Amino acid sequence: PGILPAIEESLVLAEHAASVIRNTASLLHPTMLDQNGLLATLRWYLEGFSRRTRINVDLRVPDNLLRLARPVETALFRVAEESLTNVLRHSGSRSVKLEIKEQDGDLTLEVTDQGHAMAAATLVKLQAGSTVPGIGIWTMAERLKQVGGRLEIDSGDWGTTVKAIVPVAVTYA
Repeated sequence: PGILPAIEESLVLAEHAASVIRNTASLLHPTMLDQNGLLATLRWYLEGFSRRTRINVDLRVPDNLLRLARPVETALFRVAEESLTNVLRHSGSRSVKLEIKEQDGDLTLEVTDQGHAMAAATLVKLQAGSTVPGIGIWTMAERLKQVGGRLEIDSGDWGTTVKAIVPVAVTYA
């Protein structure tokens, strides 16, 4: 009588592990990004993120957002992904706004939470370019540099905003 429940539990665990592996593999390089573009991939990712974390994400994008150059789409997707991971790990915010906008010759992806601020000393060093607090922020900045863009972070009592800024001239496919 004791073996059957153990087998059933093992099957449930195996199915869960297979699901996690499939999800992780798809996140390493979501083929959806190549096939359907940034906007569709962000919608798909945000739906799963919100379901897994119970963090509400308000996505705001222009109606006329065109398909972007593949390296730009990849960089912006990774910035969004890392920013949301940081919200989950550090912020404590239960909601996030992710906005894409075009202004002053730049395309900007902006992620804003209403959670805990970054430490003031860390933010000052980061904004001065003298140190990078974690590998995630360094990776975001490097990805954006590769496509001619830059990373800006602001944080205070109101929360944190991460901006990925790419010149429009290199943005569209």
